[in-house]
Amino acid sequence: MTERQSFARDKNPWEIPVGSVVFLVGIGSVFFAQLVARESAAAMIVLAAVGLALIVGGTWIALGGEALLVDRAEGQVCRTRSFLFYRSEECCPFSDFKQVQISKELWSSGYLVRVTGPKRTLLLASSKSYESAHTRARRLAEFAGWSLVDRVSGSRLEAKELEESLVARLRRAGPAPADPGAPPGRGLAVDRADGRLRVAFRTFQGPPRALAALAFILLVGVIFGAGSVSPHCLWGLVPFAALFGVCVAWSLRRESLDLSVEGVRHQVRKPGRLRAIEIPAGRVVEVEIGPTSDGQQAVFVRSDEAVAAVGWGLKPEELEWLRAAMVSALCGEK
Repeated sequence: MTERQSFARDKNPWEIPVGSVVFLVGIGSVFFAQLVARESAAAMIVLAAVGLALIVGGTWIALGGEALLVDRAEGQVCRTRSFLFYRSEECCPFSDFKQVQISKELWSSGYLVRVTGPKRTLLLASSKSYESAHTRARRLAEFAGWSLVDRVSGSRLEAKELEESLVARLRRAGPAPADPGAPPGRGLAVDRADGRLRVAFRTFQGPPRALAALAFILLVGVIFGAGSVSPHCLWGLVPFAALFGVCVAWSLRRESLDLSVEGVRHQVRKPGRLRAIEIPAGRVVEVEIGPTSDGQQAVFVRSDEAVAAVGWGLKPEELEWLRAAMVSALCGEK
């Protein structure tokens, strides 16, 4: 394995718009400097210098890149900054950091990935997707040999545990987890046969926000405007109803989950689309409940190559049962 690896930092959502505004202000300053050139050469020079500085600074904010360079051979962690042909490094000892944290702060719209230690903290990423943040944090923790602390789900994995599969960790800890028994409620259809467990259920995943908002606005307009139009105009409401129907159809999902000691197979069927993910038991590194990209809860089955989000929007007790059933099936006797 290589002893040196770079992890690019995600740009904050505000950096591109702020950098663009600063750049435009700089352009305005340079243009205004030409207007005052005849009256005051000193003012022209000052405005032109300020404008050029703002142009460079705005471009740096909007387009400049940062990365975290972890060099285990040299024993240091460097924050690198690059812009066009310019590159700078700010390094500190590798021993200053002990863990990688995933958190969700009130002031942030995304999930933060930080590298922390007793002396300092570095921000690596701010992602709207919990799956993306967790994947990046795990890769960094595995490479550097740091522990992984997930404050969103409340889990903690030490460096040596990151190298093991979930099944290996549970079997080393003690007896295999017990079968959770019958599922709660009637939303989960369970079929047990030949040492396999098949769970089928329906979920509702929100449609694209822009499409949902448009359908809602059109529907409200139809409700308030229907009484003031002639019957001949009602045919014009058909496209609006069709659009709303597309939103509903987009949201319906039929999921099935096949569990055994061999692994997990998750299948999602949506209108016109079928997606399946298979993860062998020896590759499963974590099964946990966490937030999805649209704020709902799901059970995440993770491996080094894939992530399966199971049961979007199910009830908390159903998600807890699904997670327990997965762990029990994966750790069963072959």
